[in-house]
Amino acid sequence: MALAVKNTPEATSSSLFDRLPVAIFAGVLYVVGSLAVVGKLLPTIWWEWLNLPSTFLNWTLLGAILIAVTAVLVYVGAQLLGPHPAHGVKAGIFTGLMAVLLDILLTRWASLWTEHWAYQGYFDPTVGIVLTTVIGLILLVGTAILFVRPKTQQWLMTFEDQGWFSRTAYKRSQGLLVRRATIFGVVVIVGCGIFTLIEHKTLDTGSKHWQVNIPFTGKVMLPKERELAQTDFGQEYDGQPVLDYLVPPSEQYERILDKGDSDLEPGRIVSRQKYLEEAKALRGKGREQPDGAPVIDRFVARNARKTFLTEWVKIAYPGDLPANKFTEGQVIPKSVFREQREEVLKVQGQEAPVAAEPTFPEGVTEYAAITLLPNVKFTLPILLIFLGIWMAWRVVNFPVFADFLIATEAELNKVSWTTGKRLRQDTIVVLTTVVLLTITLLVFDWIWYKALSAVHVLQIPETKKHDAGSGARPY
Repeated sequence: MALAVKNTPEATSSSLFDRLPVAIFAGVLYVVGSLAVVGKLLPTIWWEWLNLPSTFLNWTLLGAILIAVTAVLVYVGAQLLGPHPAHGVKAGIFTGLMAVLLDILLTRWASLWTEHWAYQGYFDPTVGIVLTTVIGLILLVGTAILFVRPKTQQWLMTFEDQGWFSRTAYKRSQGLLVRRATIFGVVVIVGCGIFTLIEHKTLDTGSKHWQVNIPFTGKVMLPKERELAQTDFGQEYDGQPVLDYLVPPSEQYERILDKGDSDLEPGRIVSRQKYLEEAKALRGKGREQPDGAPVIDRFVARNARKTFLTEWVKIAYPGDLPANKFTEGQVIPKSVFREQREEVLKVQGQEAPVAAEPTFPEGVTEYAAITLLPNVKFTLPILLIFLGIWMAWRVVNFPVFADFLIATEAELNKVSWTTGKRLRQDTIVVLTTVVLLTITLLVFDWIWYKALSAVHVLQIPETKKHDAGSGARPY
């Protein structure tokens, strides 16, 4: 006896990455990590860890490595995405990257206030760092919660269905002539805009790189060594630089301006101790020493400035000192000045020294930064070219606009175009008519001018004559 057996369908195992929010978060992390590897890690390894010199060959090799690594990361990302990714994941990754960028910009904007308040002394810099971090985390958590919402996921699916992240053409065999003309027009407009940017040198006036400063990483670059030695802050007291009294040597750095005969790379920031050791070694060999500028933390510089102006003085007049302990322009601690001044006042007929407030050198504040777009002068036009070509091709495949272009070409196909012979005849007729009308209007205008002038109805004053030798002009 035959029995009917119900076949139980095999249960398909669902992966965690099949969920749209998880796939979006993983994709955003992968893209951000890839950008960090290509834009920061590899250049840091190449220039700082390997300490390679800045030559054309090294730059070429680094460029080849970056291109190869980028290609590998793109391939791996495409394989991880799979041939049939979750619906809406492409639009979600793009939107997530834009949301992260917005969170970074908003966090940096908030840090301007927290860092300003910390610099003014309302609270400790550590508190400002904690507040800025909390604000950034709140923005990131809020963004994550927004992407988990079903309405957001539905919007991402609709956004992806518009075709902006797909190479699939919409009705590829229809409306080809009008589509190609539209693509050509968009590319021409984008090209004109890029040409205007380059011709007017708009990108030359801004910063070299598009960067976002990292909060609380500001460092003050003081005048370079030779100029600093001529200032009050660059003097020595009791065989030790004044700078070392105010800032611990472990918190002092040096930006290399000119490497001289050293192996230090220009533009890099090294410890001041390493810089001084390198300069001392080259001085002993009679070779050219490097030139640099002291660099200290922004908040350390604030404290050093306050201490320098309140606890140190500059001798404006040394007074009558038999031992000649002071010289005009010398910078000394205020406590030492008071002791010596009291000793002088004990002797009758001695003039006491006079002190003035020393001058703290002004410096340029620089921040560690996240580079969002390096070499804007070159990379931005290249990105605009690729973006313009992609937008031109995608816009003609946007369903609503593509249907409009297809309908436009269909209407154009219904037009009965004239022949070449008829076109030449009609052109001759139009030009002849225009010439005859021009002559007719000229004749009638001349007749009416004479007639109305004869009966004194129309009176036109004559233009005053100007002396040619005077150089005067009628305008």
